[in-house]
Amino acid sequence: MGVKLNGAQFKAFWASDWGLGEPGSFFADDVCAAINGVITDDIDTEKLEDKDSLNVLGGVIFHGGDAREEIDLVSFIRKWLKAQKVATFLVEVPLEDAEEFRLHVKAFPQAKIRG
Repeated sequence: MGVKLNGAQFKAFWASDWGLGEPGSFFADDVCAAINGVITDDIDTEKLEDKDSLNVLGGVIFHGGDAREEIDLVSFIRKWLKAQKVATFLVEVPLEDAEEFRLHVKAFPQAKIRG
């Protein structure tokens, strides 16, 4: 079973150090994901939209030098998501209700609306 997240969350994960230390000492391989329902083995973060729906189905993170440690990508993303201090939501609201929705969100001073 995969792990579901949106494009904004995946880009934040990809840009982080994954908690594995120095960038460049790890990489992901054999990635399989569904982006907006289309299966792919390549997630291009340059083309990925924040609102895209991802279901990462598999993959491996290789970490370390010659004796590389293999870490399951799906499990690792789940742990990363749980460690985050913010929740990211993608919400669709009818246009006629958009302003009222914004007012409700503004009731939470640290909440951010993007777009």
